[in-house]
Amino acid sequence: MTDIEILPANSDKKPFQVRQAWMDKPGPVPWVQHGNVFLSLFETGEDSWPPVVRQVAGGKASLFTILTGRHGSNMQLTTAGGQFTQVKDPDHLVQDQIKVAGLSRQLPDGSDLMLLDVTDEDFNTKRRLRSIVRQLVDANRYVILAWCFSIYAFKTVSAKKIEELGDDAAGVQQYMKTQHPNLLDQSVKDIIQSDWTPL
Repeated sequence: MTDIEILPANSDKKPFQVRQAWMDKPGPVPWVQHGNVFLSLFETGEDSWPPVVRQVAGGKASLFTILTGRHGSNMQLTTAGGQFTQVKDPDHLVQDQIKVAGLSRQLPDGSDLMLLDVTDEDFNTKRRLRSIVRQLVDANRYVILAWCFSIYAFKTVSAKKIEELGDDAAGVQQYMKTQHPNLLDQSVKDIIQSDWTPL
């Protein structure tokens, strides 16, 4: 089985450059590793995260938590109360339950592979998502944020503001640029330092 590319957290590569290189030569989707946390750089599918588990476990007993149940993009819409909105997708959870059932049988004894639906309101804000990731890492678990663009999970914009701007595409674009300037110019290292350090 081909190894997947797992970029280090201090990579100077930009996510869109990694995506372009991958599109030119498709294969397993690349990921970023920040300590015990694995983040996607762009679009993923239901088969994107299992290779991370296989490669990281490498035949030894390991503990994994797959955070699932949602969509992602390079900016997340949030409500006035800070809840992520328009991200929930129960199909993702069902697909990942099937993957976990099959993959668990392939891992060494002593391994543990569990799913956590982070669209539950107990986890569905920046603060609570960060908190559960930290708790899982502190418990010596590998954590995979198994949705598209998960490296950008903490880049948020107001859903109300976007709604107010309506069909004003230029206004929406300007608002997003104001909230997250130079987003496409940020390297993996930039995003990890600004959003994921400290965890």
